[in-house]
Amino acid sequence: MTAIAVLGVASVGLIRGLAGPPSAGPTLPAGVPRYYAEEAHSNGQQYRTVVRATATGTVTATIRCPLPHAAPLIGPIAADKYQRFFMVCYAARHHVLTDARIYQFRVTNTGKARGYAPVRGGDLGAVYAGRTLAVSPDGSQIAVAVSPLKGRGEDTPPARIVVINTRTGARATWRNTPAAPGGTTFFILDISFSASGRQLVFLGTRTCGPAGNHLHCPHSDQQVRALAPASSGGLLNAGRILLRRTGPRSSTISDAVISSDGSILTIVSQSSPRGPHPSTLTVSQILLATRTQHVIYHVKGTSGIPPLGFFSPDYSGRHFLISTSGLYSPPATGWINHGRLVKLKPSNTVYEAW
Repeated sequence: MTAIAVLGVASVGLIRGLAGPPSAGPTLPAGVPRYYAEEAHSNGQQYRTVVRATATGTVTATIRCPLPHAAPLIGPIAADKYQRFFMVCYAARHHVLTDARIYQFRVTNTGKARGYAPVRGGDLGAVYAGRTLAVSPDGSQIAVAVSPLKGRGEDTPPARIVVINTRTGARATWRNTPAAPGGTTFFILDISFSASGRQLVFLGTRTCGPAGNHLHCPHSDQQVRALAPASSGGLLNAGRILLRRTGPRSSTISDAVISSDGSILTIVSQSSPRGPHPSTLTVSQILLATRTQHVIYHVKGTSGIPPLGFFSPDYSGRHFLISTSGLYSPPATGWINHGRLVKLKPSNTVYEAW
């Protein structure tokens, strides 16, 4: 049995339509970003990162990494409300990642990528950033969850968050508690900003050391915590708990995003039970002020296949790109619009961001 505690939230359980139109139309609702970045496979395993128009899927620009000896893989990527994109670029030698640096670029009103520049304080060193990059709405702060590289450029689980002031280059780090018998640590899954960048929210799976007390640290203990002020740094377990979930490993929260004003927490829940039962994916929104929860997207998939490919919010935390690989053939990629999936141009996509 799965238990989710969200500040005493009660579930409304509103499930809307599941089918979406075949493609995005020429007109977008207010607030939906006009362009998004896409990384996809082309010519086999070669990576290609481009800018596409949300309404039509047309490629308007190709994204490049100015970093010397740049690896072909770019990511993660996120954007502020001014269509200024931030991305992690990796350097590689002999097909081995050596270090990472954050760059920014601007997408013009016609979808062109301009003004590539390194971000102040964005030299991350020998780390791997995975898929977790967040930007405050005005672009003044970025946060990235990183893990040290080991061996031949391999990565370890994300265990710390670096917050960077893009105007001054000042940095702060949120860390796990020092290793100790019975100590707890967080495996970081998602991060986002609220309160105009003053608060940082993260989703993490909490684990105990070999001598840990499992009454206080049960299996699959997932928590969403708020860290404030974001720029101060400190210990991850000092954050205020917004949500806590315990339950079987077959049912997990894979993403959690706070809206920019701090009023809505959006979570993505995945279930992949054993046996003939179908996998499911559910996107729910929790209205923190009224303590209510409703489902904005839900779909069933095939048995035993993890349903989610990626989930990507915009700067406001109210519009979402999602890929449901493993649920459809071919996989469906699009953005959620009133319970429906507005499909984007098909592609062999690694991820998309806007």
